[in-house]
Amino acid sequence: MQTAPTPDLPGPETYACVRVKDDGCGMAPEVLRKVFDPFFTTKGEKGTGIGMLQVQALAQMVGGRIRIKSERGIGTTVDLLFPSIQADLGRPTTPTI
Repeated sequence: MQTAPTPDLPGPETYACVRVKDDGCGMAPEVLRKVFDPFFTTKGEKGTGIGMLQVQALAQMVGGRIRIKSERGIGTTVDLLFPSIQADLGRPTTPTI
C-alpha cells in the first residue's frame, strides 16, 4: 500500500492506494467498459457479474475511487484509492464520557 498525491481526483490531497495487478490475458476495451455493469460476466454460468460492482460500491461508500487499466496480452491493474487521514499522534486524547 502506498500514499501519494492524486491531483486528478477530487477531495483530500492524498489517497491510500491498494494495487492489485496480474499478468493475465488482460481485457479488451469493450469488456473494460462493462466491468462495473451489474451481472456482466465473461465467465458464463460460473460468474455472477457482481464482484467488481461490489468492489466499486465499497470504495465509494468510504469516499474512495477505483481505477482499472488493462491491456490485452499484458494484464490488468486495479487501484483502490481510499482517502488518507492524518492522525495527530502527538497529543494525548481524553475520553469523552
